[in-house]
Parts: sequence; structure tokens; C-alpha cells
Amino acid sequence: MPTPAPGPKRLDFLDAARAAAATLVLVDHGLQVSVPGYLAWSLATVVASFGAVLLFFLVSGFVIPMSLEAGGSTRTFWVRRAFRLYPVYWVSLALAAVYLAVDGRLPVSAGQADPGTWVANLFLAQGAAGRPDIWGVYWSLHFELVIYAACSALFACGLLRRVGARTIGAVLAGYALACAAKPLVTGRPPSPGDARLVVLVVLFGLLAHRYLAGRVSRRAFGWLSAAFPAVVVAVWGVHRLRFPEVATAGNLARLLGLLGAVMGAFLALMALRDRRMPGWALWLGHRSYPIYLTHPFVLLVLTPFDWPAWALVPVLAAATLVLSDLAHRYVERPGMALGRRLTTRRREVAPAAAEPVPARRAA
Repeated sequence: MPTPAPGPKRLDFLDAARAAAATLVLVDHGLQVSVPGYLAWSLATVVASFGAVLLFFLVSGFVIPMSLEAGGSTRTFWVRRAFRLYPVYWVSLALAAVYLAVDGRLPVSAGQADPGTWVANLFLAQGAAGRPDIWGVYWSLHFELVIYAACSALFACGLLRRVGARTIGAVLAGYALACAAKPLVTGRPPSPGDARLVVLVVLFGLLAHRYLAGRVSRRAFGWLSAAFPAVVVAVWGVHRLRFPEVATAGNLARLLGLLGAVMGAFLALMALRDRRMPGWALWLGHRSYPIYLTHPFVLLVLTPFDWPAWALVPVLAAATLVLSDLAHRYVERPGMALGRRLTTRRREVAPAAAEPVPARRAA
């Protein structure tokens, strides 16, 4: 039998997932600058902070379609998302400008003599303009905008609500074929494959939402969940035949390790969704976006002190939490409230966290 639709309290596990991802990013980046050889080791094995960002993307795959369907219009969705995305983002840009004014340099090819890069970053258009990110963590926001655009297009065409087990299975199969065939057609060696995991985790997030909303049966959810690592193995196997120097056993182990850890962590939290989430996890989850965007500034300030990990990581965490809490209280939360006010309609609109039980199961 399909699982009943999730209510707002049963979605606290999403904040716990965000908290875990933000904490892992913070700790991993701290270790990269304070432990000799750690960065080289992580690049050769598994970059933990990349896995944390994949968990963020998985949560987006769960939340974004739900927000679109609950909001009722693409305009409502984009206005609310803009007022959630940009204010804290601009705070992080302001911190970069402050650091630049004091120190005179940033770890990117942007400075006071490069206003074009700053203007492009101001509108989060640096990728389209061919400009560098002011902070390296901005790379994930470009993918986030692509998720917004893809889901919005499906919603506008009336197709998003129809996405169910059969559709997700078909997309998985098509994606596997496209990824496997591209290097064979172009004759160029494939990339290591890490970026391909972004699409898979977003799709898995959508599948998890459909399951909890009662649109996908438990049996279909189990089979489709197993299909995600199977896609990774199948694509790697095809690439192995033609490009064994790239599709190595170590490459496969890294991809499966990342995907398995992210999916496993999310499934574990989802299984605990009926239990009360720890207050500290919810607190961190509500501030995960400011944590993600402000910690590079704190890390850059602390790096010259050359402290060992046991000193740098706790100070990095404490300073980031203070800064992110201020950003959440005085920037993020007011921005979100303003976005809601601007999109308020006369008729009652269901909150973005709730999902009505559909009349029939999607395709």
C-alpha cells in the first residue's frame, strides 16, 4: 500500500539532512587547510564535502517539485526562491568585498579591477558570463538554478505532477544510455563521473518524495532505489571497455561510495521521520544555507594563523555558527517572509512543506 502523504512535522528529517551536509562541508574544508596531506588524500579517494553537497542536491530534488506543486504557480515559486536564495548570497559577496578591502586579495581571479566579475556574481550569472566564482562554493548554486528551471518547465507544461515510478524508471534508463554512449560517439575519454551523480541524487530525491506522498508503491521504490547504483555500474562497465585508463576500479569504488553514502544517509533519516528530530539538528538545518555561504570567509580569515586541526576546526565552527545565525535571523528569515507576503493570494495556499494526497497514482 502507498505510504500516506507526509505532513510538515514528518519532514523535519530534511532539516536533519541539511544539518549533516552543512556540518560535513564545514569540517572537511577545515581539515583541508589544517591537516598536511589531507587534501591530496581526499582528492585521490573521496571528497567528503562533495558528498555533502550531493546530499543538499538530493534534498532539493525532494523539496523543489513539492514547493512548485504546493505553491500553485511558477511565479510564486520563483519569487519565494529568489527571496530565499539571494539575500544571504549577497551577504557572502559583501563578506568577500570586505576581505578584499582589508587584505587586497581573494583566492579567485577577481579583484577591485575586475568589476565585470563582481557584477556577474551579483546576479549569480557568472557561469553564463564565463566569469569565475567569487567564492568556490558558488558552483553548486548554478546546479541549483538548473534544478529550479527544469522542474518549473515540467510544472508549466503540466507534466511534473504526472511523474511517477514508470517515468522515473524511463528517465534513469535514458540517462544511463546517454552517459554510456557519449564518450563512444565523441571518441573522447569520459569524465571521472562525479558530476553525473548530481543528476542521479536529484532524481532520487524526487523518487523519495513521490514515495512518501503515496504516488509510488513500496515495491517500486525499492526496485528503483536499487537501480541508481546499477546505473553507475552499467555506465562504468561500458566506459571500461573503451577507456580502461579512466574507468578504473578505484573510480567505480569512489562513485559507488559517494552515491551509497548519500542515499543511505537520506534513507536512514527518512526511516526515522516519525521520530522527533534533535533540536540542535533542526537549528543547524535552518541555518545550513548561511553556514554553507559564510564559512569560506571565516576559513580564509583563519588560514594564515596556521593552526592545527584541533584548534582551527572548533574555532571555524564557532565563528561560522555565530555569523550564520546572524545572517539567518536578520537576512534570510526576513527575506523569506517578504517573499511570502509578495506572493500571498486571496485564496488559501497550502504551505510548501505539505503535500496533498493525489487522487490517483502518477505514471
